[in-house]
Amino acid sequence: AARADERFTVVDLGCGLGFLGMFLAQMLPSDKVKEIYLVDKLWPRSGAATSDQHMMREHIDAGGYAIPLKTLTIDLKKGRDLADLVHFIFNNGSKQTRGSGNSIGGGDAAAKSRVILLGVHLCGSLSLRAANLVNQNLETVEFACIKPCCLPGKIHVKYEMHYRVGAHEFTAESLYFPGGRQDGGAAVAALVGGAA
Repeated sequence: AARADERFTVVDLGCGLGFLGMFLAQMLPSDKVKEIYLVDKLWPRSGAATSDQHMMREHIDAGGYAIPLKTLTIDLKKGRDLADLVHFIFNNGSKQTRGSGNSIGGGDAAAKSRVILLGVHLCGSLSLRAANLVNQNLETVEFACIKPCCLPGKIHVKYEMHYRVGAHEFTAESLYFPGGRQDGGAAVAALVGGAA
């Protein structure tokens, strides 16, 4: 089915100050890309006063970009925020339909955006969340570039965390001890600074 707008929407997860998006807004053709969303939990919410805890956005608001830049205040670790990202941006949902069964993935294919998903320097488990966004939105995400910066925190070994990305499952322990542990847990205790 044909989409209402065949141009791409670029979504830059964990964008920081948005330099990658700013660069892409000047380099990509506007007849192929309609907008670029800069997604980070530290952007001030629309209309809210800024504080020392927020990133400043004057360099974004100054405009002059060939492709519109839009900031989104989203915490990638929160399921509700991820569902909203998919609902409003990936699926072109409205405020009236927010929360009415919208979830991560699904929806009418003709109404969906064509998404290019970027995640550069996503820390810890954020890269896993980005990979899951891709896997759960295959009709929408047409290209993804995910570049993790580090493994999930070592404390995840202590809490026996399990991860699932698509059909793949693994544990935090297998990340830090790929050959398995032979030491009765002493290595984990040393790794996370506690008793095994």
